[in-house]
Amino acid sequence: MKVLHKKTGEYYEAIIELVKDEDWEIIDKSGQFDFNWRKEKAYLVHKIRLELEEEILGIVSVENIEKEFRLHIRLIENSKANRGKGKKFDHVAGCLIAHTCELAFEKEYDGFVSLKPKTKVTIQRGC
Repeated sequence: MKVLHKKTGEYYEAIIELVKDEDWEIIDKSGQFDFNWRKEKAYLVHKIRLELEEEILGIVSVENIEKEFRLHIRLIENSKANRGKGKKFDHVAGCLIAHTCELAFEKEYDGFVSLKPKTKVTIQRGC
């Protein structure tokens, strides 16, 4: 996966991996995330970071709905540094969603993923 550095226009290689035990405290104390991510520990929680750095750029929590052959995105969040017009990196959430789709293919769910937006979704015409 690659994320776009907004200032330089360069793409950086990013890694998506499961949140480790030592990450939970970092997530809590960083001040970069608004949601209480510890509530998601019972699910598959993945983080995205740059290949050569440990800073967490975004997080996604995924629930396996096995009887419906789909993965459900329970929660997804970019770090505060990667939100809005002044964000440092773009494509963070998109990479997390794409990764979840890949997981759904690996589970032989034909890529089926669902989510319920917690914020207003705007449709861009011409996409």
